[in-house]
Amino acid sequence: MCRTMHVVNLDPTAERFDYHVALDIRELISLEDAMEELGLGPNGGLIYCMEHLEENLDDWLIEELENYLDDHYLLNLRMAPQFEKLKKALIELVDEYSMVSFIPLDLRKVSSIQYVLSQIDYCIQYGEDVDVKVKDFDPDDEDD
Repeated sequence: MCRTMHVVNLDPTAERFDYHVALDIRELISLEDAMEELGLGPNGGLIYCMEHLEENLDDWLIEELENYLDDHYLLNLRMAPQFEKLKKALIELVDEYSMVSFIPLDLRKVSSIQYVLSQIDYCIQYGEDVDVKVKDFDPDDEDD
């Protein structure tokens, strides 16, 4: 499986990880900071964190991702339990309209990691070996 993969945490409510996180939104802004400094509750704080991330995509996220251009990214979008219903609705919407595929990943299971990597390989190589089909058209001489 020799691939370099970096975990990117985009969940400002995350508290700890059992694995190394290369990029963490909490370096930009944390839910606790947003709530404390702006006097917001958990929901308002989360919304503020997401808006702050959006405003800083070029300055923070894209700049940080440039350090890992040739590698794979694993985005952690895990949200607090109160947003579980919203997360499931978003996943269903994305799957229904084939925008992207949602593939659950369990980092503790090698089979789960291998399945995700096989899907990545399939996407990267999709159509790579397909020859362009050329069809010769002879104009019909019906006008004669």
